[in-house]
Amino acid sequence: AGQYHGTGYIDQNTTLGYGYISNDFLKFNFRFGDHAISGLAGVAYEGSYTELSGAQGKGLPVGLSVLSVASNSQAISGSNTAAILNSYISQVNYSYRDKYFLSGSFRTDGSSSFPAAHRYASFPSVSAAWLASREDFLADNHLINLLKFRLSYGVTGTQDIGSSRYLGLYSLSSEYNSLVAAEPSQLASPHLTWESKYQWNAGVDVSLLHRIDVTVDAYNNVTKNLLLQVSQPLSVGFEQRWENSGEIVNNGIEVGISTANIIAHHFSWKTDFNINFNSNKLHRFPAPNIQTYSTWSISQIYREGGNLYEFYMPKWLGVDPQTGAPLWEQVTKNGSGKVVYRQATSNYDSATYQEAGTPLPKFQGGFTNSFQYKQLTLKVNAYFLYGNKIFSNVLRFVENDGSEPLYNQAVLPKGYSTWARPGDVATEPSPQNALNSTQNSTRYLKDGSFLSIRNVSLSYELPARMLRKAGITGMVIGVSADNVYTFSKFFGQDPQTTITPGVYSMPGVSDFKYPNNHQYLFHVDLRF
Repeated sequence: AGQYHGTGYIDQNTTLGYGYISNDFLKFNFRFGDHAISGLAGVAYEGSYTELSGAQGKGLPVGLSVLSVASNSQAISGSNTAAILNSYISQVNYSYRDKYFLSGSFRTDGSSSFPAAHRYASFPSVSAAWLASREDFLADNHLINLLKFRLSYGVTGTQDIGSSRYLGLYSLSSEYNSLVAAEPSQLASPHLTWESKYQWNAGVDVSLLHRIDVTVDAYNNVTKNLLLQVSQPLSVGFEQRWENSGEIVNNGIEVGISTANIIAHHFSWKTDFNINFNSNKLHRFPAPNIQTYSTWSISQIYREGGNLYEFYMPKWLGVDPQTGAPLWEQVTKNGSGKVVYRQATSNYDSATYQEAGTPLPKFQGGFTNSFQYKQLTLKVNAYFLYGNKIFSNVLRFVENDGSEPLYNQAVLPKGYSTWARPGDVATEPSPQNALNSTQNSTRYLKDGSFLSIRNVSLSYELPARMLRKAGITGMVIGVSADNVYTFSKFFGQDPQTTITPGVYSMPGVSDFKYPNNHQYLFHVDLRF
């Protein structure tokens, strides 16, 4: 409930909700000779129900907080949603002589997010592994301590789009002729069903000299029947509706390396490193181009063969050296869509919208170094990301060429300059000739690559002999720092942004996000 008496306004809300999860499983495990088999079968059931009720009014007498005494503009709101997920699950694991492994699973899920005819879908998976280091030809090998090959294939499903997306819905929140009026609020999608991801993975695990562990995985994932809000013809009366449309092909390589660099009597140094190379391509879309929803008029576009979350905006060409006016690129194409001419224009309306990059990196990873000297341990953890684009929405307001005199002005970094006279080669337009210079363009689209020192920790374990008299078996004293420092050429607050779309967020947009704050922690761990 919320109340604010300063303006005679009251707003009261009540939420009623509950959820439940029920799981029943039968497990088995058998071993006979060189053979071992285990598995499970069961049923899982999840449900939730949420009911919202609210009322508000204006003209509330001072000192009172009862809705019925508000003089005008009273409004009542409410909603209720329910969701059910029913799953039938089975899995069987088999091994022979603890070096050949085979596993399979099969599950069927039913979700109330879809119509009855398309509510259930089945998702199988199978995996196999060979522990080659247990073969006779590697049994006494001093170089290779572990060698394992893995291969798997599986299908998973997605249904998290909210309740009742397949129904044709009406809003009953308006009035006509003193009666409740119904207005269409959602177009029906009677064929809506599960989004499915088909995943292939091949990997190898190697351990060398008891000091180097390497894991390599190659994967290819194809997500089909994407759950998207697809644009509709204007004659339908709705701009969008939920549909299963298009697919994403995701493939890449992941590498992980763990090394014991130094192992001495009182000192050790170990390193963990991982890196991931990944690409995403879009296919089978219902139209050549699908422009997604925008945040602050920042557009992203989906197209056949294109990248996920591709920014779509005019290309910034800098400043006209003679006039100080902003410049964008204007592209001319022939009838077949081939580019025949490119030129600069100072008229923003004539600038051509173009694909400009994606917030998804070319590669990313992290590493941790651990140093130990006797009871003293130092750990440093870092994360890096390279090749992504970030749109700095903050710069539209603070790098605004003087068009907003009441806004703060950013201090320009080294290499930036403002046009002052004819002949100047500048990065910032003239404050007197900067019409539309802060409109969306690649001017504010920056390289989002960075290296971040995420955590540094230092700890000391007190010798056991000092603690015995106090009845303490162990004690560790330590200090740590989080979000220590970020190395980046990004011009803005923070190059770290979300890559998950939301109601008020767009992947790759730095939008007045408060930077990650430095955190320091002192801790004492006791064992009795």
